[in-house]
Amino acid sequence: MHAVLGSAAKVAGDSAPTLVQLAAEGVMRGRTMSPMSLSMVGLAPLEYAGGGLIASAFGLTTMFLTGALIQAVAVLTGVTSAALRAATVVSSGPRPA
Repeated sequence: MHAVLGSAAKVAGDSAPTLVQLAAEGVMRGRTMSPMSLSMVGLAPLEYAGGGLIASAFGLTTMFLTGALIQAVAVLTGVTSAALRAATVVSSGPRPA
């Protein structure tokens, strides 16, 4: 199970920035990637602090269940949102070789 989840996380982690870069115009690519990098990497210390606060106040089980609930809501939102499922990447620039 860990191998499947790890593989899925790797594919998603590699695919998301690629899709964002392909969708952005060349002159806007840096500005587009900056908020994405901030949200994926820069906010990690705040996430760790939040997890630590939940774990110290309510225990590890509650912390993990809270994380699982947040992920489940994100997945359900993606699965049930017609707009997200129909989203396509439209790029005005040339595709990389």
